[in-house]
Amino acid sequence: MAFIRCKCRYRLQWFVRWTCPSRTVLGSRPRRALARAHIAAMNRKLRPIYDALDARNYKLSLKLCTAALQKTDAGLIKALKAVTLERLGRPEDALALCREVKDNLRPPADDHLLNTLMMVFKATGCADEGTSCLERAYEQEADNEELAHFLFGNYLRAQEHQKAQQLSMRMHKQFSAGTQRYVYWAVTCMLLQAPAEPPPEFRGEGGEGDGGGEAAEASPTATKQLALAAAMLKRVSEQGGLRSEAELRLYLEVLARQAKQQGAGGAEAAAGQLALLERHGKLMCAAEERLSRQAALHESAGRWREARRLWSELLTQHAADDWEARTLL
Repeated sequence: MAFIRCKCRYRLQWFVRWTCPSRTVLGSRPRRALARAHIAAMNRKLRPIYDALDARNYKLSLKLCTAALQKTDAGLIKALKAVTLERLGRPEDALALCREVKDNLRPPADDHLLNTLMMVFKATGCADEGTSCLERAYEQEADNEELAHFLFGNYLRAQEHQKAQQLSMRMHKQFSAGTQRYVYWAVTCMLLQAPAEPPPEFRGEGGEGDGGGEAAEASPTATKQLALAAAMLKRVSEQGGLRSEAELRLYLEVLARQAKQQGAGGAEAAAGQLALLERHGKLMCAAEERLSRQAALHESAGRWREARRLWSELLTQHAADDWEARTLL
């Protein structure tokens, strides 16, 4: 609970800004004075509760929350009382209190309050209700980018990759502002939905029940997802949006999986990856890895002379002890 308490002073400002009944009547100076007084009052109420929770004195925390709720109906205090009830072994009462706070959520969203609610929902095995709570808050405040990030991370933790993909595309249209990062978020979610080929040590060779080591046939949905991901990254690359090694690796992974699923071989499978490495290969920090990838791709395409030249360059200039390069040279 310490990480919650450290942000208490700053996160309480939302409560003052939106619950002060005279905020549209008072002038700026009286309003600021009232806000400072209100924050100080809330700090006096919340600090003992956090101290009791940190000390694991849950009976005292429950007593303090109950007393505070007799004077104010703040959702944050109710959420802290729900945390206390869950720690006391009363999950049903904690859930009932969290659901009450969830039903009364109003904008602007307070991530401090939402985090506290999520703690209770997860601890009681109702993470799906926590997700719906975040969705409701985001629906009420769709222009809140920070809240969208919070919901996106929750989707990933819940393995709701399709919803995360849809949300990242929505964020790209709404918050991109010259950056393409949400496109990469969406492509990552597409890869998480498309099954990857297992490593050779887990595929087996001719074993029973694994189809003789053959990779499982890709579903039409996975094939479409990879095709869409490749098209999106190609557009970003053409617009100059490929600027980091992580983005390059993501693009290479999409092309590699797409080639395997389509059953393409030889030059057709290697052409896209080779062209990408030729244009953006300098983004890779390890030159030996770039040369090794290019040499392997040329070799798979039947360009033995070019592959031999790259293997030789790798050995003479970067990694003289690369055993794979020596065996293939």
